[in-house]
Amino acid sequence: MRARYLDVKMTGTQTSESRQVMRRLLWPAFVPTFLFSLGTGASTPVVLVAALSLGYAQPAAAALVSSLALAAVLGSGPAGLVVQRVGERRSMLAAAAVAVLALAGALVALGRGPAAPASGGLFAASVVLLSLAEVFFGLARQTMVAEAVPPSVRARAMSTFGGVQRAGRLVGPVVGSAAIALTSVAGGFWVQLAAVVLAAAVVGRVPDLPRAPVPRAGTAAVGVVDRVDVRMVALVLVGVLALALARGNRDVVLPLWGTELQLDPELIALVFAGVSAVELVMFVPAGALMDRHGRVVVVVPCLVLMAVGFAVMPLLGTPGYLVGATLIGIGNGLGAGIVKTLGADLSPAGGRARFLGWWTGLVQIGQVAGPAMISVGTLVGSLALAVQLTGAVALAGALWFVLLRVRGRLH
Repeated sequence: MRARYLDVKMTGTQTSESRQVMRRLLWPAFVPTFLFSLGTGASTPVVLVAALSLGYAQPAAAALVSSLALAAVLGSGPAGLVVQRVGERRSMLAAAAVAVLALAGALVALGRGPAAPASGGLFAASVVLLSLAEVFFGLARQTMVAEAVPPSVRARAMSTFGGVQRAGRLVGPVVGSAAIALTSVAGGFWVQLAAVVLAAAVVGRVPDLPRAPVPRAGTAAVGVVDRVDVRMVALVLVGVLALALARGNRDVVLPLWGTELQLDPELIALVFAGVSAVELVMFVPAGALMDRHGRVVVVVPCLVLMAVGFAVMPLLGTPGYLVGATLIGIGNGLGAGIVKTLGADLSPAGGRARFLGWWTGLVQIGQVAGPAMISVGTLVGSLALAVQLTGAVALAGALWFVLLRVRGRLH
């Protein structure tokens, strides 16, 4: 019989179990996650600059960056099938090997420069392959965490996983910029290469994580499902796509509206760093709240705070920008790991990696659609209208999750 898999709450007596799970996940999952994310953070900001240095026109360079998100959408489903077949640890090592190959290609292209034939094509192929490797590695880690933890502490594990990713992406640009200052634009890719090799070394040295015990057939185990409930997945996905769209627009709106206000680039960068720091801190209470009180108690405030932040930002000049950015950061940080947790809740125990692959790809559609919505909204109306439309979508997502809770679908 199927379980009430979305009614998962942690009691006080399970706190010690949570600590044990976190310690067990440290080296097999969290350390490689931090290292790989650090590398991604070091190279991602300079992909467009590197393309321009190889002779790409601005539209072509922008199209290349956009294609990386599309590659992630299309590659998630097949990546899940591979992880399901070969296992998480071997998938992580294979993804690291692909990333090393892709980074070597990018560095060769940058070393040859724009004058060499096919440098631009080699660089494009390399960064697309690198994007696929990052999806592959991340999905294998997510599946590993989902399989290794019991449902009662799943949210805390997933929020920590998300927090560690954010920490790596926060540190990565700092390390990458230092390397670029000492070398060239290729410095960000050298940092990523070193980080990927270190992550692979850690994965190669630690043993496989034991699976969380699977309840016997016929028992009602909260947090465990034996097959995919397509209708439930579709219902939850509606709200998750609203969250994904708002998150995708966060990275676009913060610099764009700062530029609209004619703020100094240094101040915009400082605001961006401050928001990232707030998000990093918030993952700690997020997981505990979800495990103790359910998923809705986190995802609804997350979306409401982001909705208010987007709504306020265009209204009050610089103070509105600062207040809006802070609210978006708190809301987004509070939702750390919520999408991964819901995906794990909905995934069947016998085909988790395959399900999470398709789930990740569908969620990324929202992240890709968000910036496109900003572009269209700016063309047909104004940037302020597009920003506030993002807030409206986030608010609609919050109301949708409330409706699911009222109707007993989600807890």
